[in-house]
Amino acid sequence: GIILGRLPEARHNRALSRTMAYESAADEMTFVFGPMIVGLLAALVSPAAPVVGAAVLTLIFVTSFALHRSVREVVPSGGDRSSVAPVRELFHGSLLTVLVGALGIGLLFGAVLTSLTSFMTDAGHGESAGLVYGVMGIGSAVFALAAGLFPERFKLWARWLIFATLMVAGAAILPFVTGLGGMLAALGLLGIGLGPTLVTVFSLVSARSPRGRAATAMTVATTGIVVGQSASSALVGQIGERLGTTPALLAPVLAAVVVLGAAVVNWRRGDSHVLGSE
Repeated sequence: GIILGRLPEARHNRALSRTMAYESAADEMTFVFGPMIVGLLAALVSPAAPVVGAAVLTLIFVTSFALHRSVREVVPSGGDRSSVAPVRELFHGSLLTVLVGALGIGLLFGAVLTSLTSFMTDAGHGESAGLVYGVMGIGSAVFALAAGLFPERFKLWARWLIFATLMVAGAAILPFVTGLGGMLAALGLLGIGLGPTLVTVFSLVSARSPRGRAATAMTVATTGIVVGQSASSALVGQIGERLGTTPALLAPVLAAVVVLGAAVVNWRRGDSHVLGSE
């Protein structure tokens, strides 16, 4: 709202891209360091410490966000629904395609972490899975921030295709890895593709949100990632326990293919009229 309301139209694309890059990088860092901090607090203080910490963080920062001055940027509609697009526009094919991509990213998060845990447990270092996972998360965060520096001529549809292809390439290596070095290399490549893809997907969701429905569309995209991660973690965990690590390591490949498939559909649709996607 601030970007679209205050900045000249010529700066919208770049400002949105950089904002989404920052947001995606912040997400990546919490995905990586959040579980590590929880583990340390539980081990060094008590199992209750992470829950108490989460309550304190919620009380302070969620309340601060609710009272932040940016609330003035939103003008209440006063009951006038004419300025808000109908709900059915949320089901437009161009937006649904991007939301499927967000779901695929969530599936990838869960599949990678769970299959990696199985791999590290087989190697006798299950407790180090979070640290190894950080290679993907930190690399993803760095390249997510770098995505904010991409020139505007590097269109969103092209970014999605290229970096989703890197994701598939990194994931495809995982089932063939036999040692820690190979795993680190595969996760590094996966992270390079993941960060910019995440930024691109959220940029497209923002750009394609129906009038007055941006908050809903962004919430659905974020929820898709969370639901995908949870479902994938549960399913891949069962695969790892019952069938072994190698079948579990195939799951990230399938998740990455979902993201790439959505990118191909997005490209084939040719929604060039949408902000930044031409």
